[in-house]
Amino acid sequence: MKRISKSLLGLLAVAFTASCADDKLGETNFDPTIYEGEKAYMTVQVTMPSAPGSRSHTDEDGGSNAGVEIGQDYENNVKRMYIVLARSTDNAFIAFGDMSDKMKQSANKQAYTGTSEITKTQLAQFYDDQDTPANKKEVNVFVFCNPTDHLIDIIRNAEYKNVTWYNELCKGDEIDKTWEPSDGGSFLMANYVIAKRQLPNTMNDWLLYSEANPFNLSGMNNAGSNSQVDNSVGGAVKVERAMARFDFKDASPKGRNTYPVVQDIAPDGTLGKYIVNVQLGKMALVNMNKAFHYLRRVSNDGLPTKQELCAPEKPWFTAPDGMGDPLEGNYVVDAWATEKSIGIKTNELKNHFDYPLFQEDGSIDNTKQDSWDTYLINDVLGNEADNDNSWNSNQQHGDYRIWRYVTENTIPGPVTNQVNGITTGIVFKGKMIATEDAVNSTDEMTQRLAKVLNYTADDLKEDSYKDPIIYMFGGNLYVSWPNVLKAVKAVAYNEETKTWSRSNPLYVAVYGEGGTGETGDDSAQDPTCANYKWNIWNQAGKPLDNKLKAFRQAATGAGITIYQSSHDEQGGWGYYCYYYYWNRHNDNGIDGQMAPMEFAVVRNNVYKLAVTNISRLGHPRISDNDPDNPTPEIPDERGDIYLTVSVDVLPWVVRINNIEF
Repeated sequence: MKRISKSLLGLLAVAFTASCADDKLGETNFDPTIYEGEKAYMTVQVTMPSAPGSRSHTDEDGGSNAGVEIGQDYENNVKRMYIVLARSTDNAFIAFGDMSDKMKQSANKQAYTGTSEITKTQLAQFYDDQDTPANKKEVNVFVFCNPTDHLIDIIRNAEYKNVTWYNELCKGDEIDKTWEPSDGGSFLMANYVIAKRQLPNTMNDWLLYSEANPFNLSGMNNAGSNSQVDNSVGGAVKVERAMARFDFKDASPKGRNTYPVVQDIAPDGTLGKYIVNVQLGKMALVNMNKAFHYLRRVSNDGLPTKQELCAPEKPWFTAPDGMGDPLEGNYVVDAWATEKSIGIKTNELKNHFDYPLFQEDGSIDNTKQDSWDTYLINDVLGNEADNDNSWNSNQQHGDYRIWRYVTENTIPGPVTNQVNGITTGIVFKGKMIATEDAVNSTDEMTQRLAKVLNYTADDLKEDSYKDPIIYMFGGNLYVSWPNVLKAVKAVAYNEETKTWSRSNPLYVAVYGEGGTGETGDDSAQDPTCANYKWNIWNQAGKPLDNKLKAFRQAATGAGITIYQSSHDEQGGWGYYCYYYYWNRHNDNGIDGQMAPMEFAVVRNNVYKLAVTNISRLGHPRISDNDPDNPTPEIPDERGDIYLTVSVDVLPWVVRINNIEF
């Protein structure tokens, strides 16, 4: 801290002597030479971040529509607490105090009262500063619970009138230090809103207060006297956790994280019994922000230019279906807001996010999951139960389990900035399992599919390139390419007229614009089509070279998805697929149309995640086999839905996200 100059100290001492001939303190003059090093004592009450099925959206008070998550006791623990006094006009730094050794917790564990000592020389700079507004009493009070060592250094090293201290970021290795549930709880918390409070009228009034009788920033002081200062209206300072929490439950129809996905389809398009289930086995966090502001801030466009510190988030609509009257909403400003508005290059994603979904070349490599934060779903479901009494009485919403804590990640406007490369998401890994109806089917191709999927067929080699390859088109599954050709003939060839229906979608996907190459079909073949490329690859002995690459490009380009076997340490050998989910924060209720702040993670929210439906098989393990392979620039909301996620978001806050694929 800067000290007052010696010349100023001398002038103050002369003024003090001249005004105190009767040995009484003057009203406005303070002598730092006498009181330098003495402490000014103040106390403040701090309330912990809690408050008294559906799509998640923000209500008009800045909270969630779904309810409130009380949180675990350890999530409300406070081990140390710092207070910062700042100018009310510009949040310029005035002084700080360490309350860590003088804290008392309320009986209901929802509040703490802390007492701090601040050197009077710090305060004297504020009282004697000619640039200080006429109303010297009003200050902004900031409270930091469980600050990291880095944040404490920022506070301790801030100089008087510093106006950048509150823009500091938590990033890098410091992030892991902001939550430590394994050690009895140590969650970084800071102001939910700006806490404006009144200080004593004059510097000399601080002599009325002591460690036994500290100045109260949350209550009445010296009621009825000339020195009365009433802070009871402001009351306790409200704080919020600096991170969010993800919870998860099994919402599958019959349990065991298993969902009916593929139905038998008759030649006339009639849907029959389910023949393939998908069992989710793993879930992985991707694109977690590498930095966040210690103090939340909002703006009308998500950029920091006109940001407002510690102001509430406001909704953009009034109803979950988006049909209410439009509102003047706002954005929570992200640590990388400027970079996101310009566009973060693919090869720089790793500089901004932990566990990036995409490789530096913009591809997704599902074979290298060690770059994601991956968990066994059964392990997640064995975690500690959430404390949901206030919103989920009698577990009416199901049995959610605490998964993990996540950093804030928001995206500035316009809404088109919400893309896969920068949005926090979850990857689910599922295994295809043939149903009993498929196993017992009288249809030869369905029986074959069942044996291959359940890995009981005789020709399986535990090799991704020697095991049968499964192809999907139009919701139908075919084991091996020759069976694809049989299917084309079944739907596109007329035995009576000996002619082909070359406009049939499956025919076009396989043969393109040319002939089939079969005996009796004199039409020239399309050298760019999938079948032509498959024949070249097959005749060469199916080498793992450019011939395979050419076939993959032709097949996926025609909308054919390719699934190959692989091994998983939990599920063994089999056929797996992947689902990508982008976390919803402020759901407008309109599928295919993004809204501001719809895809985000915001601090002090609990996101209750549950996969409620899977409508189709997911993305293949090998991205080159995928005709619908996401890229970093793909919008977060699209018309084609693989999976539905229920998300309830509570203030903690809870937001329920029901996930459907």
